[in-house]
Amino acid sequence: MSQTDLFGNPIPSSSSSGKKTFKLLISTPISNQDKKKKSEIYAHAKSIKALELNIQESITKVEHVKCIYNKLIGQTIITLEERWLILLDALADYLPRNDIFSAWEMELIYHLLNTEIRLYTQYNFDVDKLIHIQANITQFETINKEQHTPLEYISQDDNELAFETLEPDLKKNSKDRDDQSLNSFSTFKKLYKSLLKQVHPDVLFISSEESETSIKTLTKIWENKAYYQLLKFNYKLNPDSNIELSSKDLEFINDALLNDSNVLETDYKQLQSSFDFEFYINQFYNLSDHIISVKIKEYEQILCTKHTEINQIITQLSSPTLFKPYLSTNRISLSESLNIKYLIEDLFHSPNL
Repeated sequence: MSQTDLFGNPIPSSSSSGKKTFKLLISTPISNQDKKKKSEIYAHAKSIKALELNIQESITKVEHVKCIYNKLIGQTIITLEERWLILLDALADYLPRNDIFSAWEMELIYHLLNTEIRLYTQYNFDVDKLIHIQANITQFETINKEQHTPLEYISQDDNELAFETLEPDLKKNSKDRDDQSLNSFSTFKKLYKSLLKQVHPDVLFISSEESETSIKTLTKIWENKAYYQLLKFNYKLNPDSNIELSSKDLEFINDALLNDSNVLETDYKQLQSSFDFEFYINQFYNLSDHIISVKIKEYEQILCTKHTEINQIITQLSSPTLFKPYLSTNRISLSESLNIKYLIEDLFHSPNL
């Protein structure tokens, strides 16, 4: 059975000597332990490549669906968001008005506001626009702190965590690994400096622009401590070169790749659980753009229904004179829909409230 190098390339059966050198990262002879490390290195490298591809494909899918979404119903979204913010602002303005509203009315307003904010975020609207209403909510919760916990989903900290725009960092993240061996580090440092000289335009006889690109790529590899990528860069530039690597060097590369693979695995899971991924991919994505468009247009009907509902409430919110009768008439239906019927009824029938 033929052997392969660290890049998965077949190794010629003939070997020139017993010297422990790596031609295309080959060791001749190679111990069983080194064979195992070599296999692990290649496996980690394949895993990293697959994860990077999955992350990039996922981001591309999200952006593609988002583009169709904005093109088809962008104006509907803008209009609905504007009306929804009017509703939320009006509810928030009424919240501290205990001089006008009774306890059960304020409780109903609070839970109505709570629910509308939750729905607003679920419809993928900009939660940054809700921060200004936090003061009124906090004031109400402080007065009624025995009954309420803060509306955590509109706090600024949670907003940054849960609703940030999808911008995964595909670089390599920070590589804060401790160097396992000074000798291994020295080996790769020498290789890095040698490659920098080789990509100089006077050496390669290439344009300064091509050389600058190679230098930037090489520098980025070194800054990220991507030693396996450094060896690949060397292999691409010098396919017939011999590189002496010790067992410690193999372990050094293997540990670095394992760390990179774990970081990317975490990044990929975070991407899949991100708000944009769940909203655009889970709801609308399909291999067919036509089906994506159909799903989005169906979703637009839900938005239009919500728009009508919001307009009806806004009409009643124009003044306390109109809103109080609205709350009174719809007290039971609203409290049932908000799952707070018993709380509202207790407050409503309490003589002191």
